[in-house]
Amino acid sequence: MYLVTFLFTSTIAWIYEYFQLMMGFLEFPWREFSKATKMSFTLHYIVYPTFAVFFIRSISNLNKERIKMVKIIIFSILISVFTYAISTFSSLIEYRNWNFFIGVISNIIILYIVKRFIFWFKRGLME
Repeated sequence: MYLVTFLFTSTIAWIYEYFQLMMGFLEFPWREFSKATKMSFTLHYIVYPTFAVFFIRSISNLNKERIKMVKIIIFSILISVFTYAISTFSSLIEYRNWNFFIGVISNIIILYIVKRFIFWFKRGLME
C-alpha cells in the first residue's frame, strides 16, 4: 500500500511541479539532472512522496473524517514549512510568484487527492 502511495504521489508531484515551472512560479537553480530537466528530482520524487507515505500511515487507522482533515492541514503546513526553509536557507528553490499560503492550500489539495485515491485503491483490494 505504501509503495502505491509513494508512486502515486510522485506522479501528482511531477504534474504539480511541471505546472509551477511552466507558469513561472518558481525555479530550481541547482538540480541533480540539470541537462535533462528543469525540475528538482529530490524534492518532488523523494521528499514529497515520503511525506505522503507518513501521512497515509498516520491516518490509515482513523475513523473520524474530522481528524483526517486536521492531519491533512498539519502535514500540508509541515511540507510548506520544509520547502520555505529550503528556499530561505539554500539555493535549491527560488520562488518567483508564489507564497507560503498558496503552497499550503495546494498541498492540502494534493494530500486530499492522495488520500481519496489510496483509500479507493485499498477498498478495491479488500473486495
